[in-house]
Amino acid sequence: MSLPDQPGTTSSSSLVNDVASAAIQNNNSQGIAGFEIKPTEHAEDRASRIKRQEADATFRRIKELVFFAVCLLLVVGIFLVAAKLVSDPKASPDDKKWATAVLSSIVTSTIAFLAGKSSRDDDKK
Repeated sequence: MSLPDQPGTTSSSSLVNDVASAAIQNNNSQGIAGFEIKPTEHAEDRASRIKRQEADATFRRIKELVFFAVCLLLVVGIFLVAAKLVSDPKASPDDKKWATAVLSSIVTSTIAFLAGKSSRDDDKK
């Protein structure tokens, strides 16, 4: 049961509408004076959301680990083939030339990755 609006007063629904429209007009994520209007989240919804986020994070970590392992195996395989060609006395000079370029590229990339990783780790501290 709602009370009729009296002259000179504002109802709570019109006050909420005024605050919401002012927040929209403000175009700022903080809302008015740092306040933000958010709907309440029920405990069951929150538990479901957290469970879903944990499952998504686990899947993402596994996917990244598998991708890293496949790439690492591919690079190691190419490195081994190139090293075998460089050390093979029967390999042609052209084969040795591109194998040497591949080996130096892999070594340079590995050093750059490790140096970049250490600088990123220093930034986090």
